[in-house]
Amino acid sequence: MPGPSPLVSVVVLTGDDERHVPAALESLTTQDYPAIEVVIAAGLRGRTGAAVRSFADDPRTRARFSRLVVIDSEDGGGPETVNRGIRESRGLYVALLNGDERLLPRRLTRMTEVCLSSGAEMAFSRVEPLPDGAPAPAELEYIYSVQDNIEFFPTVGYALLRHQAALSRGNLFFSRALFERVGPFAAFAHAHDWDFLLRSLLVSEPAFVAEPLYGLRLRGHEPFLEHQRRVAKEADTILRNYFFYCRTRPLANTVAPSPAWGPFFASFVQASRHESYLAKP
Repeated sequence: MPGPSPLVSVVVLTGDDERHVPAALESLTTQDYPAIEVVIAAGLRGRTGAAVRSFADDPRTRARFSRLVVIDSEDGGGPETVNRGIRESRGLYVALLNGDERLLPRRLTRMTEVCLSSGAEMAFSRVEPLPDGAPAPAELEYIYSVQDNIEFFPTVGYALLRHQAALSRGNLFFSRALFERVGPFAAFAHAHDWDFLLRSLLVSEPAFVAEPLYGLRLRGHEPFLEHQRRVAKEADTILRNYFFYCRTRPLANTVAPSPAWGPFFASFVQASRHESYLAKP
């Protein structure tokens, strides 16, 4: 990247998982990108808080990053904590990181390069399941099929309208300007990342980086199915909102899925069984 590297803010959402937080934080220190700001949202009273304080108080950590901020959060890392962490940050770009997942080597460098070279304001990458997870055949098949199939859609936006193809909110990388334009993460308990992606899609076409740059935590069979059920309950409102806006308002992203695509859009809606979302929200 010619010229000074733009500041990237990594907002770490630790939740309450002291087993994996140290590895997530360590993945920040191994990034080769030079200009990183870290904002950690953590409950500071338990073991997770102790791990965060140990990381933040280490002089080597302080020397590595342009700025490091810790904010006290007790809500488990929900959407309001995401918004608070972003507002506390100052970077030109924002990357999210779940406290039980990891940034894989060179992630911040590659995501920044892609956004700067393509003009994309939102990007996500291929994920790599973490080796210490609990693999379940249905979960693994879903993870690989969702991202393998992105190339078969005419745009990344169509893939996102079919599934949350980023697979984790920690896989989101976006410009501060996009966040200010789209607005904060909405109050969905399980699918606020998908809602934010689809609202962003109306404004700017996202980029998919087909390299494994994010380490995804596997849930295991029953937790995975339960998560899918909970997302499905919120998807009704999220998709209904998207289809309403794409049919009733001018779109800044001219290639976003909309009736402007003509017969293809109608075929996609039918094939995806999205007809019910064409009613007003």
